[in-house]
Amino acid sequence: QARVVARSAAQIAGVAWAPGGEEIWFTRNDEEPMSIWAVGMEGRPRLVYRGTSDLLLQDIARDGRVLAVSYERRSKSGVVRPGTDEPMKDLSWLDQSILDDISTDGSTILFSENDRIANLRRTDGSPPVHLADAKALALSDDGKWALAIRAHETPESRQLLVLPTGPGLGKTIELTGL
Repeated sequence: QARVVARSAAQIAGVAWAPGGEEIWFTRNDEEPMSIWAVGMEGRPRLVYRGTSDLLLQDIARDGRVLAVSYERRSKSGVVRPGTDEPMKDLSWLDQSILDDISTDGSTILFSENDRIANLRRTDGSPPVHLADAKALALSDDGKWALAIRAHETPESRQLLVLPTGPGLGKTIELTGL
């Protein structure tokens, strides 16, 4: 007999049978932090484990050991110089720094903060430069221009931005029909 254990597939991830086959364990991802829950054949969920960071259930061994991935909602961007013993240089800025491109000579990165703020930063660790309130995309080969897209606000505000990485004026290309 089928039992409903979640109202939406978006609520659960990392599903595994518990030893003995009487319970299904899963990661509940509609709450923070993501935690591990179990549900038996009666259909009543119970909390198994909640930590301080998000967890994603991978599997459960026959002896009851649990394999889970713990992660934080922080993205870091860094660079490593090939052929050197230098440690990775963390070039992250806030909590969600996503590397979008690196210049041809490796001296500059283009990154987005939370997919909504385009920034430029030299790989020497100097402070970031805000380019636009948009998602960064790519640097031109000569490093003089950056592309960004403004698509998160409303469907009417879909714009491709061509931004100078130094002095100058940018251009806005309306992306109608996309």
